[in-house]
Amino acid sequence: MSDGTRTVIKEMVSCATMCFSVEHNGFQGGDAGHGGYVSIKIDTDETAAIFLNGEETDGFSIRLEGDEERHVFVEGLKMIVTELENFTSVRPEKSIGDGN
Repeated sequence: MSDGTRTVIKEMVSCATMCFSVEHNGFQGGDAGHGGYVSIKIDTDETAAIFLNGEETDGFSIRLEGDEERHVFVEGLKMIVTELENFTSVRPEKSIGDGN
């Protein structure tokens, strides 16, 4: 029988290899005391340049607890994805794969 926890892991391979994982147990009906959480982890095999608080790292993890924290985090991620997908370059002549 499942405890309601879901884990999804995806490795993305390109010039920079990164592994993304998320573990969560859905909305649990309240604040952190109700047991709801989201854990996100991003790792690299040192082919990607990742900096955390100004220091280079090979990965990091974030854990949020509580339904509202989950909701706000998801809305923030949506905003980030929208920005990155819709505004691809401040230098239009540069794009991935054009050799520049």
